[in-house]
Amino acid sequence: MTYGERIRRGREAKALTQEELAEALGVSRQAVSKWEGDLSRPAAGKLALLSETLDIPWDAWQAMDAEEAAAQAAARETEGERKARKWWKGFAALAVFLCLSLLTNVLLWAKLRPAEDGPSGETSPIAAFPETLTVRVSRDYRFGDETPEEDPKDPWELPFLGDDLTRQENTLLSDSWEDGDTRCFLSVVKANPRQDQNAAFWDIYVLWAAADEAGDLNYHILCRAARDISIPGQVAWRRFEDVLGYDGFRLDIPFGAGGTGSDYLILGEDGLPRVLASLGGTESGAMEYDVDEDGEKEIVCPGGIGVWTVYDRVEGQDWADVYELRTADCGVSTLDFAPEKGGFHAAEAETGEEGTVLVRYQLQDGAFLRREPTGITQADYPDAAGTKLHFDLDYFYDSVDPDTVLTTESGLRLTPRQQAYLALQQLYEFTGVKLEEVYCAVSGAGETCFSLWEDGFTDRCFYSADMPEAYGGSGIPSVTFTWQEQGADWSPLSVQTLAGERYLPAEHADALRDAYRRLPLMQSGSLANVQADQLWLSDGSLYTADILETAFGPALTYLTGPYPDGEVHH
Repeated sequence: MTYGERIRRGREAKALTQEELAEALGVSRQAVSKWEGDLSRPAAGKLALLSETLDIPWDAWQAMDAEEAAAQAAARETEGERKARKWWKGFAALAVFLCLSLLTNVLLWAKLRPAEDGPSGETSPIAAFPETLTVRVSRDYRFGDETPEEDPKDPWELPFLGDDLTRQENTLLSDSWEDGDTRCFLSVVKANPRQDQNAAFWDIYVLWAAADEAGDLNYHILCRAARDISIPGQVAWRRFEDVLGYDGFRLDIPFGAGGTGSDYLILGEDGLPRVLASLGGTESGAMEYDVDEDGEKEIVCPGGIGVWTVYDRVEGQDWADVYELRTADCGVSTLDFAPEKGGFHAAEAETGEEGTVLVRYQLQDGAFLRREPTGITQADYPDAAGTKLHFDLDYFYDSVDPDTVLTTESGLRLTPRQQAYLALQQLYEFTGVKLEEVYCAVSGAGETCFSLWEDGFTDRCFYSADMPEAYGGSGIPSVTFTWQEQGADWSPLSVQTLAGERYLPAEHADALRDAYRRLPLMQSGSLANVQADQLWLSDGSLYTADILETAFGPALTYLTGPYPDGEVHH
């Protein structure tokens, strides 16, 4: 039996609620709840009072301590015996291991090396990583429930709290927000200046006020956010939306060597401000991200090298689940976190390429489960997956590693490599052309160029697809084809082949209509009107095109759009 079980049984035997027991002991209900959940243990003084209140003999606690110590010793002994039994087997297998290790490393390197050396174009197998990460779970019972407790030595009243002029002179930030009929005014002020070795230090307070019937503001202390801050001018404050189901303000306060503390402030049901969370962090500070992909952002707080803490609100409860990830516990040395790369992810450490993502982890059902790094798989480009790609990383100024995970404006995750394969799939669906290998250049904004020549992207590019709106950019999507009649032997595209595989309409308008229907990545609405070189959608968007007249019929060479409101912007 654990401490928590004994406390709970003793309380129930006395027909006491957690609140009643907390009142009898002079502690909070949250403290009792943590004890019963074995999340913490009472101090010696409270333990003696518990024994008296619940009629639990003192030696019962000693017995539980002894039982726990014995169990730990047995576990250590069992582990020692197991290791002793297996030692000789390990010694005997050492020679075999040494012989196989070289072969294993070679095979592992073959799996993890860049995919352009293999025909499938896939990144390293996710099976090399654990399916579930080891995680430490606890609960925060004060999450969004109350304001932080003040140091009793600090005054609750600031000397200038009632002096509007003095308060304004010391105000760093101020704002207000409304929730229904309630309007709350907040101010961040510096106070209690003191000098130490020619440097000034300040305390940072958050003040709040609600307008009375006369419209006057009477400020009160919400909390002391920080002590001994030497650079109060760097305090920052911004609004947040849908973080753990709340809207409010975030206050960032620098502390120490590059660290940042963050307080999330909300309005409670009573219309009074509350502290949703008060967190410390490293250089990056706390981040908001939908770790479990339930449509609601969680808070991710870095706690040092290889340590992250995730706060997830529990619906309908006054507490939050707190998940702690430690690289040392997970067995994934390259585990990192970045919203633009899909949250928690493991990167390729061997290549030295910045941004390469092999696998990501999603919070689900109280655990971090292994997921594909992006939302794109080979099923999205079945006909192009066998093409061998050679990447030119210098052609575009914003070129990135082919396996860097990009996050689109719509939330879709994909890599430049997958972007290239999607474009090749588009080429196949439009022309029926399948390539064994090809050179390509991909920008981080969605533009992809293809050539049969290593240096042919400028004047020998037979196909390009620029999809910035679909893949995170802000420009206008377009596709360009260069046929053999124009490009001689450096283009694998042939209008003759196209005419043999597919029907080429006799009229330019029909050719444009047919091309739009066979280019899925370009489709953004239903057709309304099609002319020789213009295609209008029902929402007023306009596509423009260039059509090549050949002996086999009109063939598309260029298509771009849509343009908003029917206006062409150059």
